[in-house]
Amino acid sequence: MDEVRPQARAHALPIGQPSRVPMPGTVAAVMSHPLITVDVAVSLEQASARMSDEGVHHLLLTDRGRVVAMVSDRNLIRALGLGPSQRETDSRYRRHPVLQVASYQLVTVEESAPVETAAVLMLDAGVSGLPVVNEASEVVGILTSRDLLRYVADLGRRSSKADLRRAS
Repeated sequence: MDEVRPQARAHALPIGQPSRVPMPGTVAAVMSHPLITVDVAVSLEQASARMSDEGVHHLLLTDRGRVVAMVSDRNLIRALGLGPSQRETDSRYRRHPVLQVASYQLVTVEESAPVETAAVLMLDAGVSGLPVVNEASEVVGILTSRDLLRYVADLGRRSSKADLRRAS
């Protein structure tokens, strides 16, 4: 099978480093880092294995060191329905490049944005993960729905502790 690679796109983003000291309540303070990436040419099976190995639900796809797309476990699950038979599906899953099921319309958020702004952006865009960019438009992390849940849970714990201190 010929290797399929995306054309150079204006939205291809370089990979960078996050700010050194993130401000509380910002995306940088709750995002996942370091980045988990795979090359656009890896198979669906390899991408799935990488997600499993890393314990993540999203991968950023790179082409020549630049982020060009993102794939979620949902994309991979949908890909299981590619073939009319299980044997054909298994075969396609092993050999088809992950880029065929990836999202190229990257919705990003700045690392300095408030977490609440990112949550609204995720809801409006209907996505469960956002690549996070720094001031130089370099991808420095990813914000996922799981990161947002951790943030909310932490807020709840802090609020409960404050309530206990006031009651004492």
